[in-house]
Amino acid sequence: MITQIIGWGTLFYPPSVFGAALARDLGLADELVFAGVSIMLLVGAILGPAIGRWLTARGAREVLTVGSLLSTLAMLALAAAAGPWSFLAGWLLVGIAGTMALANPAFTAIVEGEGVAARRWISVLLVFSAGSASVFWPLTAWLEAHYGWRGSYLVFAGLQAFLCLPLHRAFIPARPDGGVPADPDPARARPAALLPPERAWLGFALFSIASALSAFVSWGLSVKFLDFLRAMGADAGLALALGTALGFLQIAARVFDFAFGRRYGLLSLGLAAMVAAAAGFALIMLLPATLIGLAGFVVIYGLTTGYLTVVRTTLPLALFDPRDFALWSGRLGSVISFALVFSPIAYTAMLSRLGPYVVGILSLALYLGAALAMFAVATLTRPPAEA
Repeated sequence: MITQIIGWGTLFYPPSVFGAALARDLGLADELVFAGVSIMLLVGAILGPAIGRWLTARGAREVLTVGSLLSTLAMLALAAAAGPWSFLAGWLLVGIAGTMALANPAFTAIVEGEGVAARRWISVLLVFSAGSASVFWPLTAWLEAHYGWRGSYLVFAGLQAFLCLPLHRAFIPARPDGGVPADPDPARARPAALLPPERAWLGFALFSIASALSAFVSWGLSVKFLDFLRAMGADAGLALALGTALGFLQIAARVFDFAFGRRYGLLSLGLAAMVAAAAGFALIMLLPATLIGLAGFVVIYGLTTGYLTVVRTTLPLALFDPRDFALWSGRLGSVISFALVFSPIAYTAMLSRLGPYVVGILSLALYLGAALAMFAVATLTRPPAEA
């Protein structure tokens, strides 16, 4: 949990805090600052399936340890960046490191230990990971004010080298038997995968579409969320207050899954969340510059995006054989990352050039498309169509 908070806080969030300083000191356009995130996603998309095979063969401990080492080198490279090309090269290294240190390897470590019971503990990890921005935005701002963005990246390198790497080595057990995947606990019943083998690839394709469309919105809007609220009529103070609440709402959705998720199916709740997210964008466009429209949108958007992260992360446990979790998750992560490569740039450009209503209409349409794809997945599953 600690390493994931640090990982997201050091690898992903810094440009949103000192993006202006990076642009000024390195001569970067605003879009180029956030192009680093797109490079990170593109590298993850290319490497995702291979990392999934590595996780299946060797286990999460080895992959996470290498990821921490590469994260250290990536932070040092960004601290030493002298211009656009060295900045982008540093983000290339961030992309390689992030594929090995974030998300799928951490979730695989939980599945290795918990088997089919991993869903609840993955939800716990997601709860703490959601707080990464709340921890690292103010910390990064403080570090930049005192040490500059280069000094901040040096501190981040130290966190990766002297905290994350030792924790991965000390507390994640090595996979036994020369890298053969461990069987789930025989004391736990392992239900059949919801997708029959002959429908697995079709179900995967549809679930990938649903996941990619919904994640395109949440990743793209995340870098311009406060600007979007201001463009829809919120003053600076209200936008900041609502933006602060967003992280807590996402955490609340993940706490709900941990506490009550076993009573409900992920497929049905995921479908409902996508429809609700579309309704949230309709609300803010129908009632702009009103407290009901702005606050209602943030509440709906925060809860639905928080829960959809749980769906994208844990539904493969139910759809496919849990022993193949790393493989399917690696493939899914690759598809999502390819879809998200240009989402931060796209949302930045759309909001500044086309306005907030184009952003709202596109986001609504993407969520409805995701809901249709998720409904199609449900029609392929064994009855009952629940996770």
